[in-house]
Amino acid sequence: MSIAKKIYVLKDFLSLKMGLALQNQLFEKAIEENNKKIWVSILNSNDRAKICYAKNGFKKIGIHDFQIGNENFEFTAMAKLL
Repeated sequence: MSIAKKIYVLKDFLSLKMGLALQNQLFEKAIEENNKKIWVSILNSNDRAKICYAKNGFKKIGIHDFQIGNENFEFTAMAKLL
């Protein structure tokens, strides 16, 4: 089953490693629900997030665009087998 979820950590709280705790809870829930893979979509300019996900076993699987009005945003898609 594929369920879209979004998790964001405000910049002021990044040093508290809340993102890692949220990510670990998400992994547990995904495994509990028999998911085989999890993927994330990261704004290309967010190098810190891409590095963090790579350190946690995610591999780049592609890029995609998302347009809001006249603005186009480019994202990196990364996935991890559970």
